[in-house]
Amino acid sequence: MSSKNIGILIAVAAAIVIIAAAAFFMSNGGNGGNGGDDKEVTPVAKILIEDQDGVYFWTQGSGSTIADCLGSASPGVTVTMTDSSFGKYVGAINGLAADGNSYWAIYSYKDGAWKMSDLGASSMKTKENPVVGFFYVTTESAEPYGVVAGGPGKVTVPAVSSAKVWDGRTDGTIFCIQGMSGMYFYISDATGTTMTERFKAATTAYGVPFEESKRGGISSLFGKGSVPKTDSEGNPMTDPETGSTVYNYWAQFGLVRGVWDYMSTGLASTKADDYSQMAIVYGDGGMGSAFGLTAPVYPVEGRAVATILVEDQNGVRFWAEGSGETIADCLAGASPGVTFTMTDSSFGKYVSAINGLAADGNSYWCIYSYKGGDWIMSDLGVSSMKTRENPVVGFFYVTAESVEPYGIVAGGPDKVDVPSISSAKVWDGKTDGTIFCIQSMSGLYFYINDNTGPLMSDRFRAATTAYGVPFDESSYGISSLFGIASAVKTDSEGNPMTDPETGYTVYNYWAQFGLKDGAWSYMDTTLPNTNAADFAQMAIVYGDGGMGSASGLTAPVYVG
Repeated sequence: MSSKNIGILIAVAAAIVIIAAAAFFMSNGGNGGNGGDDKEVTPVAKILIEDQDGVYFWTQGSGSTIADCLGSASPGVTVTMTDSSFGKYVGAINGLAADGNSYWAIYSYKDGAWKMSDLGASSMKTKENPVVGFFYVTTESAEPYGVVAGGPGKVTVPAVSSAKVWDGRTDGTIFCIQGMSGMYFYISDATGTTMTERFKAATTAYGVPFEESKRGGISSLFGKGSVPKTDSEGNPMTDPETGSTVYNYWAQFGLVRGVWDYMSTGLASTKADDYSQMAIVYGDGGMGSAFGLTAPVYPVEGRAVATILVEDQNGVRFWAEGSGETIADCLAGASPGVTFTMTDSSFGKYVSAINGLAADGNSYWCIYSYKGGDWIMSDLGVSSMKTRENPVVGFFYVTAESVEPYGIVAGGPDKVDVPSISSAKVWDGKTDGTIFCIQSMSGLYFYINDNTGPLMSDRFRAATTAYGVPFDESSYGISSLFGIASAVKTDSEGNPMTDPETGYTVYNYWAQFGLKDGAWSYMDTTLPNTNAADFAQMAIVYGDGGMGSASGLTAPVYVG
């Protein structure tokens, strides 16, 4: 038996972790040094990376050994190397990690063929191995421990002569391609006016097998096209809601506010400048979300910016923005009209109030991060959350139960309507036209503005449209905002309340106040009957209207 098979036999005979480690030692291990005898020219290795499904890309690095080359790989490539009792092995490359009997096996290109190496990456001299390949393989769990998936004998391998390494250029569009395995890589191009043209140019330049569909989209990549998704027994899967067959295909996502967002248009229908980055992912498309997309956005130099959603327990919401290394930095320099109050505690810094709505008993501001198309509650505080890793965050005002398990009973993304991040619009503090201050029953307020039209109803309609505020109009002005309409006011026991003087039923509604002599004044006219030039600022407040006064209005007049 060869030393190579003996190495595998020893590995499989050990525990699972040792199985992987020994297998990696066979392909990546060794105790070789990092020295080189050529002090004038640093040797360079071209490195092929290919998963078990035949998705591949090229990278390169320099150094005395292949381990050195992996440590200096070209842009967009992350190689995790781990020390073990068997030596150093490659644990993961660009999102695809060792798992049980699956691991990264190293091959060297010799005499026109790929040959599995019996040396590890630290022992392989770059001068003697100028072209190497890391193939993700799966071996049998029993003797003879042969490779059953992956490796150059079971996938289509590109010609070495056509190897092209991405240099990290960020002009044009960066395309991130992610296979079913989860392995990803980046390419880019700046050619053409449509996304189809750029993708075609990029795949041609970097040797990615691509077949265009009749509609100008993707028919296949690496020979993989649209096919029915099957379960572990090979049966076609169906959508539980619609009953239709679920397909695996190359789903497309665009970079929106620093995160991946599912695209509603195909490549041919997308302008080349609409997205600076795009992700092309093989899977079921997350049923319209980025759930299956794990590849990170390619980091581009520049300031780190966070887009911030603020939403109370009633679903009243607005967007803000800030920049800085951490989310705490972003909050400290948030956009105009937004005040985040941060308080130090023994647990670290937390947000205690936002624009008039403060923590109270079991109610507090809970922070979420937008990941893979979902809002995920963060287990980090604002000072520990890196902005580049959390470009979109949400602060939701929630109320939790007073006893274990302290579940959320009000607020949070599962209990209110949450807007699409693609529609996020942050107010920039403009003071032309009319500034509208909207205040919820909770006391949370925010500002928007517009200068369109001769009537206040014209301007309010334009402002709510521009900033994504759900608004239903009535002949009197406002029928509802955020789906909240006029309703009978009730006491703590749910009984309708009446005016003690008139005996009339009291209603909560969107009361309107105008800025007069530097203060809010209850308006005796409705939006359609108010000239746009009558008030520089207006407040729209949900409540009982203070019975004709501004007693329920706590939002300050905006001072630019």
